[in-house]
Amino acid sequence: MAKYQAESRFIASIYPGDLEIIVRPHGHDPNPNKGRSTRYWIKPVPRDGKAEVLEVLDAFESILDVAGSAESRRQLFNPRTVDCDNIVRDLMLNWCGRLTNLPQGGSLGIKVIGRSEVPTQADLKEMKEGLSRTYQQWFIEGEQFYRQNDWKSIRKIHRDAAIWLGEKKLWAEPELAAKDMIELIPCMACYELINPNAFVCSKCGVRLKALPPHLQELNPGSDLELLTRPAPGQPAAA
Repeated sequence: MAKYQAESRFIASIYPGDLEIIVRPHGHDPNPNKGRSTRYWIKPVPRDGKAEVLEVLDAFESILDVAGSAESRRQLFNPRTVDCDNIVRDLMLNWCGRLTNLPQGGSLGIKVIGRSEVPTQADLKEMKEGLSRTYQQWFIEGEQFYRQNDWKSIRKIHRDAAIWLGEKKLWAEPELAAKDMIELIPCMACYELINPNAFVCSKCGVRLKALPPHLQELNPGSDLELLTRPAPGQPAAA
């Protein structure tokens, strides 16, 4: 009898976020008496980093032999092949197929590349364009939450999106702003975090408070109209 030759497929990823570790009760050894457990995972990829490629092989699962178990009065198992294409579909469904907020043409930058061990330039272009569309949408969501002063809704996917897109935002890099976050407040014009004692926003240049007399004397031309729009989350004046 010819020896079984396992087939394999490959999944490529440029996703910089953390993918779920998926554990399945099957393995590469056909011996049904051995414990079966295979962990599938792809490492995060930094922006412009080399794509990670996961090889998925045919596997075996243990199926209870009902008749044999009854006759021998002990549980017996038989091996059954798990096709690599079915495993790939399962992995892609769990990693990508259940996301409901992807934009049209968006993806996580994860793609089945078939039997090839290396993604082509066309594969990489498609993966990057799909991830860019997704991250543009998630970045906009993060900005909206920030402008609404809704910090609890800003999640890791929003921060990852801003960093991947090269957007330098304090809300996207909490460790950068950790020391100042308690003291800073959003500017009423541009919503960037600034010193609460500032008379002029250091980000957009809008006047926020009237200058005290001693500074007004030094700046006689600084009679710009003050901004009266309420800060995010504050009620408008009657």
